[in-house]
Amino acid sequence: QVPDLSWMEYDGSQKDRDYQRIIRQRESLRHRQAEEYRQSRRDLQDLYDMWTHQNKLPIAALKLLLQEEQPDIREMRSQVLRLEQYTQMILAATRLESPETDYVFDWNPLDAPIRSVIRTFSPEFIRKRLRLTYEGTDETALTDVRWLTFVLEQILSNAVKHARSQIEITVKDQVICIQDDGPGIPAQDLERIWSRGVTGQNGRKETAATGLGLYLSKAVMDRLGHEITIETSPGRGTAVRLDLTHGGVQDKD
Repeated sequence: QVPDLSWMEYDGSQKDRDYQRIIRQRESLRHRQAEEYRQSRRDLQDLYDMWTHQNKLPIAALKLLLQEEQPDIREMRSQVLRLEQYTQMILAATRLESPETDYVFDWNPLDAPIRSVIRTFSPEFIRKRLRLTYEGTDETALTDVRWLTFVLEQILSNAVKHARSQIEITVKDQVICIQDDGPGIPAQDLERIWSRGVTGQNGRKETAATGLGLYLSKAVMDRLGHEITIETSPGRGTAVRLDLTHGGVQDKD
């Protein structure tokens, strides 16, 4: 938007032309920053709306379970875990957009965060009778272990959600691979899988799908200078690879 400078007294001198140029530049910058701020607020509001809507499902499920004479404790724990995940998602989304977010890089052992996330989802493995294969690792990587743990939680949550009978976690050359034997991702969904709010064909079959997990995982990995890729085929499962060979905070732009 070009600012209206008709109010200025203008004598055609070089000084006046310079003043007008500077004012136009500053006004254009102000308008651009204001629009970026408004867009950021709209995006954050969209995330809050999605989060609020999604929280209604486990809350409703818990209310129904509490009405039973003998509530299914495992199912209640599962619903509480979902609430915890959704809360972590919205907190992560808010922190990612904050210019004050700190990233702490160090050479961290990869075994500890992987086992921590496995323990988090161990009740789900039992409830769904899923077999987990993980032999451990002594590898390290230059990363922010807190944010890496968040990504691992999102990816393993998806694997647990879609796996039919087993999940395998491997680590080789600073690449973590989480593979499930679920239905896979249809080709038409692959290009949009990292977009916010896209659940895909398989996600729509799950009442717990938000479409935020992969979007936030990609955003975090980009911030950390890591790579995340997916290999999948319908009916043959999905493998998500977290490549940590490069580390370093990237600009948001």
